Amino acid sequence: MEKRTLEQLEAALDAVGNDLSPRVEELAQKSTEGLLTPEESQEYAEIVRLNDMLSLLKLQAEAFWALRVAQGAMGVQTATYDFLSCLRPPEAREGTA
Repeated sequence: MEKRTLEQLEAALDAVGNDLSPRVEELAQKSTEGLLTPEESQEYAEIVRLNDMLSLLKLQAEAFWALRVAQGAMGVQTATYDFLSCLRPPEAREGTA
């Protein structure tokens, strides 16, 4: 993944976050007040889950680039990294049974 691709991904995530922000705020307020319908509760839980997943992917991307920069500075050939491995069920990940 190129650095530019990472920047484009971050910009896209920010745009989506800005579009969803009013709805998330509405759901958060209703949740605090105990007024969520079952459908809204499910929607809110899914938004929170996706936000957690995207945050994890962003951290992994940042760690990947930090490692590549460090390895490049030391003249070490960089290895590839599977960012999406955290999204697969444990039984589908390489090296697990």
